[in-house]
Amino acid sequence: YPDFRREEVSELRRQLTQTAGDSLPGEAVPNLGNQVIAPGESHPAYNSTPPTSGWHYAVPSPWGVLTKPVQNEIQLRNLALGGILLQYNPETASESDLNEITALVRSLRTSNPNNYCQILVAPYENAESNIVLTAWTRIDQLESYDRGRIVSFIDTFIGMGPDAGEVSCSL
Repeated sequence: YPDFRREEVSELRRQLTQTAGDSLPGEAVPNLGNQVIAPGESHPAYNSTPPTSGWHYAVPSPWGVLTKPVQNEIQLRNLALGGILLQYNPETASESDLNEITALVRSLRTSNPNNYCQILVAPYENAESNIVLTAWTRIDQLESYDRGRIVSFIDTFIGMGPDAGEVSCSL
């Protein structure tokens, strides 16, 4: 029953996240809010690269493995919905790492679509490291593929966005 008491589960996860604090994967990033803006509307700068909260459009990107970058304001909608983004610097990430990430995400999404549907892989040209994991107000930067670290981040933060449960996704 993936939708059973979704609001209560999200609230419990939020409380646990606040209690556990920095013992969680990645680093906390201050919350810039969850304001929906019109496409092209200007807004203040984000506080992380890629962003982990703030001004975003109403429509998310499709989930899954993409070959083109996703605009910040769009990817933030995905995070607000409780998604996880695995982005990579297309100029510095190794082909081997990209193959491993793609295989992992496809495997997770196929093996348990109810839990792992909301994962997005895409290039991010301004990434400060080879691989960057983001969730709502959380970021982790990796220099190379680390399956355990990636799965831990996903399992900890998937479904944690402020609008989690608002829109389902499909494979």
